[in-house]
Amino acid sequence: MKTMRGWLEHSLEYIRLAAKLLDRSTVLRNNITALFSKVMHDFDTKIHATDFAYRKRYHDTLQAARRLEHNRQNLVTELKAVENDIHATEKGHEDVLPWKKLCHTRLENRNQRPNNELSMDIAQEGLLLEASNHRHSREGLFQKITELRSRWNDLSEQLHRVELDLDRKQKCLEMDKRAVDLRQGTFLPEAEKDVIDWVVDRGTKVFSMDPDQRYKKHLPKVLV
Repeated sequence: MKTMRGWLEHSLEYIRLAAKLLDRSTVLRNNITALFSKVMHDFDTKIHATDFAYRKRYHDTLQAARRLEHNRQNLVTELKAVENDIHATEKGHEDVLPWKKLCHTRLENRNQRPNNELSMDIAQEGLLLEASNHRHSREGLFQKITELRSRWNDLSEQLHRVELDLDRKQKCLEMDKRAVDLRQGTFLPEAEKDVIDWVVDRGTKVFSMDPDQRYKKHLPKVLV
């Protein structure tokens, strides 16, 4: 009888222990399920947030690139206009020279006439005034040419900076587009590997370069 009672008590103890373990495992399973659900929810939230950030950055970069391209076209147009003004002013500066030489020749001939005393008559005053006007015209045109060349140099330097910035924006757009396509699963596994290899190779080359050489281009010429 004692043996039977002991066996029953021992069995009941195992049953109670098994029930406790089952309750604990149930609680643990519920906790794991809740944690997994939270992790998946957070992961899904992060995915959407990252995708939105990529799309927003791509959109912002695209808008900035379009503004830079618009500025570049305006600068190119203005540079051409300044070049035309320089050529026209230089031509005007050269056109004045023959008239200036003619005026000085007439003055020299008048001053060197034989058997005639040098007199300040109306003709002499007119020639002197004409020579002075030619001199001031050439000086003014030369000053304008200097200012136009300085303006051309400033515009050329500004265009150079805009083209560098535009080149950076276009490279960023290319990388962001590849990243967005990769995240959206539009690439095949082979293509994904090619993209990853391309990004790694490009990043290695860029960051191994001297920072001043990463976006180096030929400097614009300068008018003097």
